[in-house]
Amino acid sequence: WEVQNPELILNKYKKYLKSDGSIYVTVPNWESLNKKIGFYAGMIETMHFLSEVDLKLGHKRTYSVDSIKEQVLKCGFKIDVCEGLFLKPITTSQMKELNFSEDIYKALMILGKKYPELSCGIMLKLSL
Repeated sequence: WEVQNPELILNKYKKYLKSDGSIYVTVPNWESLNKKIGFYAGMIETMHFLSEVDLKLGHKRTYSVDSIKEQVLKCGFKIDVCEGLFLKPITTSQMKELNFSEDIYKALMILGKKYPELSCGIMLKLSL
């Protein structure tokens, strides 16, 4: 589902949120470890690069932890939780090629949660 105007969507759903309710927002992170490595290795021209996987998922833009926080605060939300979704050190195709074990994937999920600024996705839990 494509979001053309994120602030319009946030403000729309804020109207339906109960005083004790929460909204979860997830966005791709342009400061992720894999983007930084790809950029400095000369594999991508810009940190805001949207990969083929990003485009298939419907991503239209990327965020940093600071930029998504700024946007939700501007819309009047309180940030209850900020976590990363997955610490992705290399490209998806490279990871598939290396055939990581389930334990490695679990470790990358745990590390991603602890380091949102390096994770490939950012998750915020918001309230009023």
